[in-house]
Amino acid sequence: MIIPLVSLAKLTVLIAASQLVQQPEDGQRAEQKRLTAYKAAQAVPAQELVGKQPDKDMEALELLSPMREHLDDLEKEFADGIRSGNQPYRNLVSTIAYIRERLMAFESSMKSYSSVENITQDVEHVKKMLNMAIQNQAPAYFQVGNDISNRQQSIALRLRVLEKLSPNSAELKQSQKIAKTLANEVQQAQRSLLDSILQLNQLPIDNYRKADREELLKLVKETWLKSQPQEKPIQVG
Repeated sequence: MIIPLVSLAKLTVLIAASQLVQQPEDGQRAEQKRLTAYKAAQAVPAQELVGKQPDKDMEALELLSPMREHLDDLEKEFADGIRSGNQPYRNLVSTIAYIRERLMAFESSMKSYSSVENITQDVEHVKKMLNMAIQNQAPAYFQVGNDISNRQQSIALRLRVLEKLSPNSAELKQSQKIAKTLANEVQQAQRSLLDSILQLNQLPIDNYRKADREELLKLVKETWLKSQPQEKPIQVG
């Protein structure tokens, strides 16, 4: 069958018109999804912030896999537009590349943050502080917010990150073993220090045996903690 020339021309115009109608809508959708993806990527901390906001770090780790899957889906959804090279799709391609690079940089920083070397450095620092605490007879070294406590929290976070990035790895098992050994050493050192302080500071003989003894001891402890919550008493009674 031979199609008249006029009909072919009309058909060409109709196809072109159809493309012009569809392309802006598709391009607008690509732009909207590009902006949404870009905004979502800002939840992933920049490299220089890794380790400073633990909660955000862990949340971002959970986002890595779904965000990468979403980027793959965008490339598939707008494959035709990307091949066309038109402006909205060039922007989309550029943003996808930026997000992939940001995710890769964050993951690399987290791997470094949770390395066995960094965990070992924290452990060695805690051991140094333990020796200083014992030498100076200073139980304050063990209080929450001080160096030993802070470093132990840092070790715990590094382990959480390592477990997320490399579950069942030899590095994780090695680091967990190191951290567990340290925790035992901290407990033993703290107990030994407190026992030593008690021996050097013998209390008067306690002969009070009335029925309200336990209530009085409880009151003494509660009153102390209320006035000095950061200074926990070594022993009451």
